[in-house]
Amino acid sequence: MDSPIIIIDDDNRATKIKALLESSDFQVFTAENLYELMGQIYKYNIKILIFNPDLVWVNAIEFITEFRKLKSLKDAEYKIFFLCENTEKEIKEKARELNITCLEYPKNMNKLINHIKTFDKKVPI
Repeated sequence: MDSPIIIIDDDNRATKIKALLESSDFQVFTAENLYELMGQIYKYNIKILIFNPDLVWVNAIEFITEFRKLKSLKDAEYKIFFLCENTEKEIKEKARELNITCLEYPKNMNKLINHIKTFDKKVPI
């Protein structure tokens, strides 16, 4: 079974991305705020996070940096993606430093699916 995925986005494109991933047989959740995000990560053992790096309510880079410090999540392996759309070069560079895969939205959706499938093959569930 594939790892559950969560899409963190405060834009309506989350619905489109969710539908695309579900059509490829992935279990997908969405979060519009930090409470939803953290609750679902624990509840569903989510290992793949897809962010809109331009969220209004949280700095995605700062959140991910702090997220990785949580003791309860420290030993878990996560794959994090940024779906970028006119995102600042500085954010993309910082994401690469943090081993976050940046993909242009919407043109790289097939690449996203391939990356997820590759990650799922490496992570035991």
